[in-house]
Amino acid sequence: MRLMRWIALTGTLVLGTAAAVSTQSGAPMFVQTTTTVVRPSMVADYEEYVKKIGAAAAKVGGQPRVSVYQVVQGTRNFTYLSAMRLANWAALDNVTNPADLLTKAFGDAEAARIIKTGRAGIETSEVALSRYMTEMSTNFRLPDPIPAFANMIRTQIKPDGGPAYQEYLTKLKAAQEQTPNHPPQIRVVSVQGPALLFGTVAFFNKYAERESWPNAADVLRKSVGDAEARRLTEASNRAIEHRETWLLRYRPDLSRGGARANSN
Repeated sequence: MRLMRWIALTGTLVLGTAAAVSTQSGAPMFVQTTTTVVRPSMVADYEEYVKKIGAAAAKVGGQPRVSVYQVVQGTRNFTYLSAMRLANWAALDNVTNPADLLTKAFGDAEAARIIKTGRAGIETSEVALSRYMTEMSTNFRLPDPIPAFANMIRTQIKPDGGPAYQEYLTKLKAAQEQTPNHPPQIRVVSVQGPALLFGTVAFFNKYAERESWPNAADVLRKSVGDAEARRLTEASNRAIEHRETWLLRYRPDLSRGGARANSN
């Protein structure tokens, strides 16, 4: 199956390395994402397939919580993203893939029927693993309960652009955390997936909340001054190969509960 370009939920890293992460107490270390594009004519079949996986997970037990989102704006219609937060590498040993969940819950024949129907609607699908960068996130906090929407910026950095982009993010984080009541912005970086792929995610329940979100350029200028803000921004822009923004709507009807990886 052709792989779709992967989405990062947010991120930054000592670029070009697999440096160790300093995580806040109680925060998960990783998030595993599955991004799926569904054929418009088979959306109902696909969503029923996802619900069957959720029912199987509940029946089998011991599975991490999975939050499912659907793209509202920013890319192809009927794109879904599921996110599974994991406390550490060892947590992956407890994750059962959907096909095995369905087989354990419903038996070979019924599982095969469900899988055939559900997968027929999938145009592209990709699984990736990212690391939470709590030390580079702004006012790091994973919301619970999960808000209705998530605004996600995905940024691909050029191979030689890492140092400039990290300097920009470091200064921006500091400036944002000096701004009273700045909303949390969570950052992660790909561990299994494209290198140098970063982004930012912020959650909200009503569109009106976004009226109060500070502009990043204004926040940076107030913190470091016009000249330094211009230098940082221009260097960051030169480091960027591609950037896009997706608006995601949380789908509680497709999500599933289960064992949590610390805070989820």
